[in-house]
Amino acid sequence: MAGARAFLEKLRQDKNKPVEVVPEITFGEYAQRFFTEGCPYVLRRGQEGKPVNLKTLKDLAAYVRNYLVPGFGKSTLHAITPQQVRVWREAVMTGKVKIPSMKNKNGVHPNPRTINYVINCYRIILDQAEEDGLIVTVNSSLSSNSRVASRS
Repeated sequence: MAGARAFLEKLRQDKNKPVEVVPEITFGEYAQRFFTEGCPYVLRRGQEGKPVNLKTLKDLAAYVRNYLVPGFGKSTLHAITPQQVRVWREAVMTGKVKIPSMKNKNGVHPNPRTINYVINCYRIILDQAEEDGLIVTVNSSLSSNSRVASRS
């Protein structure tokens, strides 16, 4: 009961404070800064003693450029749903979505392992967006995750 009262008191105190509205940023705009030598992910991995080698960095940047930006680049960060990701993944795997790096070869689609690497890149980017306060994770599993714009 005391916790509830403290929470209500905090709400009363905060109600007159201005609400900071996070500008809507597209996935493409946000993802551009990833997988370069100075990006937060690479810096964090280095601090953890798990540096990312240059080839891996180039591969990750290519996944963003060739798969994620064409698929989600114009969507705002908080507007991408897990359902959209699953539909996109299926479309890529069945060849319904053409990947720029595959030169639109008919009947050619990426290896499932490649798509898993791409999904991992997506998670890294959204995890950083959450850390930056641009989105809030309601549930962290990809199958039911829901991210919304932060209004802190």
